[in-house]
Formats: sequence, structure tokens, C-alpha cells
Amino acid sequence: MPRLRLKDYLVVAGGILLIVLSLSFAHVNPAGSAADETVRVVNTPLPVTLQGTGTISGTVAATQSGTWNVGINGTPMFNLANPADIAKAEGIQHPYQKELECEWPNDNNHCDVSFTSPTNQRLVIEYVSGSCNLNPGMQLLDVHVITFVGGVRVVHSVGIVNPAGGNFFGNVIVQLGQAVRIYADQGTQVEITVLESGVGNTLQVCGWAISGQAVDVS
Repeated sequence: MPRLRLKDYLVVAGGILLIVLSLSFAHVNPAGSAADETVRVVNTPLPVTLQGTGTISGTVAATQSGTWNVGINGTPMFNLANPADIAKAEGIQHPYQKELECEWPNDNNHCDVSFTSPTNQRLVIEYVSGSCNLNPGMQLLDVHVITFVGGVRVVHSVGIVNPAGGNFFGNVIVQLGQAVRIYADQGTQVEITVLESGVGNTLQVCGWAISGQAVDVS
């Protein structure tokens, strides 16, 4: 085998040096991770599942499914100057009216009639009217509407029904009509009584009409 000369060694060493230099200048791009890439899908109705926290902008439409419950923080306020809010505060109101008749005589100079207020409804009496037939020698003193509120018996005077001038005796019709605001709890007794004085206690009859509202209670 022939011996290598110095020139041959220099040629081999130069080739190796060129290979090393070429590798040192070579640039390799690193592979990007999936998190570094942004993918944009346009006009494609694909189902999307959100994981973590996301932000939604624009208008979002919601469709009711089942019964919705709304939580209220704090105390709701009603504007009692607004008739709609008064209805909410007091409950649903129903017109109420009733006619009653009392025949004379009655014990202790009274002509009493009574009835029971509606069950599950609070009665609000707003107007009382009446007509009494007086025989000679009799005088009406006062008319009372008696109700129960919170278990307490309350007597309301709706005025003396004598004609102007005070002491009046005679066989006449005496009438009364007065706006009031009288409350009665549900399922309790309401009484209208006439106080009278005179000779004979022979008043023939008194007829009464009351009107107002029956308010639903739970």
C-alpha cells in the first residue's frame, strides 16, 4: 500500500473542515406547537364546546325551557302612587256588594243585621247606604258597622241619619249614603246596627246596601 504524502493529508483535513463549516451555518426551523397556531373558521356552522372561561360579545338569544325562576336581591319596592303597584301590594281585587234588611223591633233598641265576609278574601267596604221607615215617636241616633280585624272587634260610626234639624219625629223615610273605608278579615262576622230612641219601638224596616272590594289573600 503506498504511503500518503503530506499533500494528501492536507486535502483530507480540508474536506472535513468544509463539512463542519457547512453544518454550522445550516438553519433548522423549530416545529411550532398547536398552541401557537390560530385557526379561523368562516361561515361553517360547527358545534363548539367551550372549556374554561370565554367572552361572548353581541346579542345572545335565549329560549325558555321549563319554568324560569328569578332571584331577587334586597327588598322589592312598590310605588304606591301607581294603581298597578297598589294591586300588586294588596292582591287581586273583586267587586263586592251585599243587601241586608232589618225588621223592627229588636232588643236593646237595636236593629241588627249581620253576615260573614268571604272566605280567603279580605273585605274592604267602601260605601254604605240605607233607608229606614220611621213610625211616629221614633228617632234614629247612629248607624254602626262592626267588623273584626286581626281578631279585634272594631265599631265604625257612619253618622246620624236624622234629617237636618236634629230631633225629628214622624212617619217618614230616612236615608243614608256615605263613603267609608272599613276592613274585615276573611271569614269573620260583619254587623250593621241602628241605634234609635223614641216611643213604642215600632220602626217598620231598614234596608241596607254595602259595596266595596273583596281582596284575595293566600
